[in-house]
Amino acid sequence: MFYRRAGIRHTDYRHERQLWPLPFDRLLIATVVALLVAAPFIVDRLYLVAYLLPWLIWSSAALGLNLLMGNAGQIHLGYGAVMAIGAYTSVHLVRIGAPLELAMLAGGLASALIGSVFGVAALRVKALYLAMATIAMQYIVDFAITHIPGVSGGGQATIEVPASHQGTLRPERKNSSTLACAPTC
Repeated sequence: MFYRRAGIRHTDYRHERQLWPLPFDRLLIATVVALLVAAPFIVDRLYLVAYLLPWLIWSSAALGLNLLMGNAGQIHLGYGAVMAIGAYTSVHLVRIGAPLELAMLAGGLASALIGSVFGVAALRVKALYLAMATIAMQYIVDFAITHIPGVSGGGQATIEVPASHQGTLRPERKNSSTLACAPTC
């Protein structure tokens, strides 16, 4: 993660392929996960929605691209389409009254489902043809977004996204004393 120990000699593949081989890495990941789980309870809602949530969305997109293009060596030019499917699914679920957390999970599942449908069709192609199949998905999704009024309101319209209400995972707070004392600490 932040440092690497020099001179690591692996004796078998299980140790070499371990995700976090150092104890410090495992402790660091556990600390970050604990902070992310506790964030809705200790961080002000504005900071959570305006800074932390977009950071998580873009970080997960970057990690997915790194896994696909870096580790697997596959070219995927339709990654924006997969993200758009999840985003529009989440927005429409929030518009009908679903909690934000459930809408985001459903958006991820919808993009995984549609991406899997396109992925099954692209299983037998490789190299340049895989890139062409994924950019075709990008164009199909882009066409559907701009030409189907039920998805985005049409080519010249935008969707009014309602103020998101979080589910029962975080109690609403009236003051932001946590952020008020943060600069002084």
